[in-house]
Amino acid sequence: MRRNYELRTADSVRNKSLILGLTAVVLILISVPLALSQSSSVGWHSIPSEVTTNFNSVVAINETDAWVIGDAGTILHTSDSGQTWIQESSGVSADLLDITFNQVPFVVGTSGTILARIDGVWTDISIPGGPDLNAVSVTNFTQLGDAVIYVAGNGGKIYKGNGLVFNETATGETSDINGMSFYDHLNGLAVGNHGVILGTNDGAATWEVRDTPSNVSSTNLNDVYFVSNIRAYIVGDDGVFLRSAFQNDVGIGYQWKEWSTGLNVNIHGVEASSVNKVWVVGDLGTVALTKDGGATFKNQKLDTNTTSRFNEISMVNSDTGFLVGDSSEIFFTDTGGSTISDKPTALTFNSFFAYANYASPRLLDGLIATVKIVVFSIFFGFTFGVTLAMFKTSRLLFPIPYGFTTGDDNIRYVKYYAFNPLKIFANIYTNIFRNTPLLVQFLFIHFGLFQAGIDLTRIFFTPDRAFLSAIVALSLNSGAYQAEIIRSGIQAIPVGQMEAGRSMGLSYLQTMRYIIMPQAIRIVIPPLGNEVVNLVLNSSLAFTIGYTELTRQGNLLIAITFKTFWTWGLVLVYYFIVTFSLSNVMRYIEKKTKIPGLGVGGEI
Repeated sequence: MRRNYELRTADSVRNKSLILGLTAVVLILISVPLALSQSSSVGWHSIPSEVTTNFNSVVAINETDAWVIGDAGTILHTSDSGQTWIQESSGVSADLLDITFNQVPFVVGTSGTILARIDGVWTDISIPGGPDLNAVSVTNFTQLGDAVIYVAGNGGKIYKGNGLVFNETATGETSDINGMSFYDHLNGLAVGNHGVILGTNDGAATWEVRDTPSNVSSTNLNDVYFVSNIRAYIVGDDGVFLRSAFQNDVGIGYQWKEWSTGLNVNIHGVEASSVNKVWVVGDLGTVALTKDGGATFKNQKLDTNTTSRFNEISMVNSDTGFLVGDSSEIFFTDTGGSTISDKPTALTFNSFFAYANYASPRLLDGLIATVKIVVFSIFFGFTFGVTLAMFKTSRLLFPIPYGFTTGDDNIRYVKYYAFNPLKIFANIYTNIFRNTPLLVQFLFIHFGLFQAGIDLTRIFFTPDRAFLSAIVALSLNSGAYQAEIIRSGIQAIPVGQMEAGRSMGLSYLQTMRYIIMPQAIRIVIPPLGNEVVNLVLNSSLAFTIGYTELTRQGNLLIAITFKTFWTWGLVLVYYFIVTFSLSNVMRYIEKKTKIPGLGVGGEI
């Protein structure tokens, strides 16, 4: 609504106020974008501290609390996201090199130094005459006496202790150990100079050398991060970035693949908030992020032009974290280190047709993926349906004696139970798949079978497990419904036709193949057509297991464009085109294969 304001002498006071107010609004509108552009131009913000030293490690406890350690026994703590730092007395002068947190902070450093903050006081639990310790990991802590603490350092030394006594574990290595990470109290990894990778599956009772890619076998490896039971990462000199993933029953840490970071610097620290979102830090003020597990890296921006070496990064979640380095460098982020320009934003479109032009290639890819699993599922589902229907109507009987009966002639006769294994199997199968949700069947086949050791990719020799799981789930489910449909068609054929076929010398299977089944299939084409349409619609559940079919493509489009109404409208149209076409094809087949004289109605 447009308003016109006229200046009047009598209203001069009011007009002056209005002018001042408008001026303030204009200044705000100008200053806000400027402030946003300035704050959004960087992802990491420098945090000043009064301590001048090299900071070697940091651990973030939550979004506000963090501990930083450095040379000459330096320990700093913040509880306000780094706005203020409190220096605590460590009681030692050794350089502190690594810190971790498990209920309380644990620190290691040169000359076998080990510290634990117990009841607000740093307690010295060092190893007398020990080597320089570069890494610490604590897998259990309730009190110092029963803690499970692992420390690693120079000369290939790794110790396990409880805070009171530390015992050296046999590694068989002499190269310095630079980094260590435990997923739980049993499974751990350690890395060091000259490409050393060690692994344990028994809580450091034994360490075994793991294979290193040949082109990095002489490279110093500086840090390792055990993300989960399916993923681990290692970083090292010359931009080395290694990834290990659970595959083909091979556990984590046994097979390593090198991914290119594009960074020509030594990388000293690695951190991850998920199996795919990983940060690395290194020389010359380098901090980079990958969101796809190492396939691509992007350098993140700092609010200073530092060239210092970054030693460690610690993230609380995907947004909040700290990083530290030499020359008293401390940085903080609450955006995951990404600038506003780095974050995905909603695309804008002038009209629906412009959006449809943008979305159609993605939806077409999803439609093709849908058609692929539907075609396979129709074929296998029909095969299962025909087979099970024949099982349900089979006359394969095994007489099993289970008792006696006395006839009118006072003679005892054996009683038999007519056992039909094919019919029993078919009934169990159809009852299971018809009386459980298809969504649960998808999840069981894709996730449950894999955890039980049944890997479909090894059975069918294709790497796309989601594709295979979708086909198997849809085929098995549709087969159960088609079995009942085809069974009803078989039972609609007069029993005399089976007897006639057998009297002509045909076997049971030959009679079913040449006489019964051709008629039964023609009778049940209408319900089979409905089942095929349902199969197309049910294929949308494949998105729950990560298969990128039509529905999942719609979800991905909404995440980019936020055009919910338009996106789902287009998805509906695509599904309608497929199912409407299939319905007409099935109606045409029904008309062409209709048995003359069978039925009481007709087409209008």
